[in-house]
Amino acid sequence: MGIFTINSIGVVYNERKTPEDDFWGKVLSEIKLEKDWDMSCLDGIESFSH
Repeated sequence: MGIFTINSIGVVYNERKTPEDDFWGKVLSEIKLEKDWDMSCLDGIESFSH
C-alpha cells in the first residue's frame, strides 16, 4: 500500500460542542477555506451527506 499526504483546505465552525454522531440534520455550519482555495472548490457540497 502506498503512502499519501492529506492537507486541510479549511475549518468548519458550528455551535456543537461535542462531535457525537447524532441529530446533525439541523446544525448550520460555516466552512472557512484556507487562502489558497477558491469557493468554487465547494460546488455541489450541499448534496454530500457527510
